[in-house]
Amino acid sequence: MNWLIKAFPSAALLALAAGLSFYGPSLTATSSAQRAAETPGWSSIQWPFPIDAWPEGRAFHCGFEECGVDVDLYI
Repeated sequence: MNWLIKAFPSAALLALAAGLSFYGPSLTATSSAQRAAETPGWSSIQWPFPIDAWPEGRAFHCGFEECGVDVDLYI
């Protein structure tokens, strides 16, 4: 039991270093709202299909300038 008390600070420091190396870059990255404002890319469009028994879906469009090809995504 005594070895566990001595090893705990080293293990905690090692876990902290591993966590910072994994999550560190994302802590300094810009938020997704800021990135979306810089590059619009996908935009929400009106649902083009007739309404049926299912609820209305979501539709998105990415233009040629942003994606290299006109793309519509229906969810």
